Amino acid sequence: MKRVNLSRKETVYLVILAVAVFHLVFSSYYFRLFHIDDPWVASLYYAQFKTGTYMSPIVHENNALTYTSFIMRNTVGLISNLFPDFYLVHRVLATMVALYTLLVFYLISFEITQNKLVAVKSVILLAFLEYFVQAAHTARPDIMTAAFVLTAFYIYLRFDTKAGYLIAGLVGGLAVEVHMIGMLSAVMIAGWEFSGRRFGRDRMGRYVLLVAGFLAAAGFWVLTHYRYFGAMIAQIEDIKYFTVETTIADRLLFLVNIGLQSKLFRDFLYLLMLLVTAVFIMVIGRRRRKRYMLTLIITFLVALASHMIIGRINRFYLIIYFPLVIVAFAWVTEERRLFKAAYIGVLAYMVLFWGYVFYRDGGAKFEPWVDRVYEASEPYLDKDTIVIGPSNVWYPFKYHTFHSYTARSPDVDRIIKGDKPVLLVSNALLETWLEEGREMGTLSGVTRFDKQELARYRKVGEVFDRHFGAFGLKKNNTTVIYFKEAQ
Repeated sequence: MKRVNLSRKETVYLVILAVAVFHLVFSSYYFRLFHIDDPWVASLYYAQFKTGTYMSPIVHENNALTYTSFIMRNTVGLISNLFPDFYLVHRVLATMVALYTLLVFYLISFEITQNKLVAVKSVILLAFLEYFVQAAHTARPDIMTAAFVLTAFYIYLRFDTKAGYLIAGLVGGLAVEVHMIGMLSAVMIAGWEFSGRRFGRDRMGRYVLLVAGFLAAAGFWVLTHYRYFGAMIAQIEDIKYFTVETTIADRLLFLVNIGLQSKLFRDFLYLLMLLVTAVFIMVIGRRRRKRYMLTLIITFLVALASHMIIGRINRFYLIIYFPLVIVAFAWVTEERRLFKAAYIGVLAYMVLFWGYVFYRDGGAKFEPWVDRVYEASEPYLDKDTIVIGPSNVWYPFKYHTFHSYTARSPDVDRIIKGDKPVLLVSNALLETWLEEGREMGTLSGVTRFDKQELARYRKVGEVFDRHFGAFGLKKNNTTVIYFKEAQ
């Protein structure tokens, strides 16, 4: 067996990579990642596998166009039904997909740079990237979409053959089946083909097979989605606000806006890596490496422009195509000492950020809290009781009718005022609204509650909560349970 001799530098980066992967896997146990979409998307795929519905049991709204997926309901939905009492089993699946995505990203990085150290440095940054870690711990389809898109892109890069193009097209098309944003796979391949000067008439056969692969995946999409077509058409009007009505300024300033809107402006990290890479490309001389770096950035910009044109300017989709910038950034930081300092600075920031998150949230345990909430509620539950609560308490209540006031469930107002028995689970956000008339956050959903209407409810239980019921408020909290009998 041939012995591998590693330099001190290579050893250090491999150790950092191991730490990054370890953190990615185990941070789901302490990092408070209850993005508002996580529970309702998990509930949707759970119900979709069970009954074929396109309505989330939390939100009770049409999600046929954006969240019906054969692949997702037969992975996330399947595993959630196999282990119904393991509330966060979908996080395990998402983390496994994330690990696979890191492997594919390493292969892409090495294929482009032919430098194992640069590939390792690229993977480290992606593994520590905040939105990638979040995607690795949620039911949202972002990480699965990224896995399919990057796989298609790698096959396209690695296998410059007719079969390679056919398979790349098929895998890229399946990315669209996972989520519509998967169409960026075609954009990234086209961007690299044209900016990398591969394009030519002698390659027309390959292009035909690439398109054929996408069309085959489109046929699969039709076969698995035809029963939802009516609901999909109906949802188009519902998502108009997020697409057609997104302003041109918001589209053009996407990367700037996410930096300005993020706490401590931490999302400017994306723009920083892009700018450092752009500066490097402009100042170095004409070299073969410069052409590849420029191709990376052009392909990224084409994907970014397509993302902005599509309309839903959602920062989570960055993990699909921002890895191209990460490769370029890690590559250029191996060229000059000044740029090496930039890499070390970005890496140090990421490590410090996750250190702070661990300090803040370490020890928070979701399952014991949500089980205690259910135990306190159980005496008041029967077949007619409707449960209203924050999205993240749905898991133990999945066998009851549930409506989330923190999501967009349209029937909460009617149910609160209705005559049926209602169990209301109140977190610290709602208690702050009821006691002080103050809304903490724009997506809390608490403003729909009226104090006079809630006078008909009596307090029947309390559960101490450190983090999850209050969505991570920096204080100890108590989850309060109210009950209204049938009128």
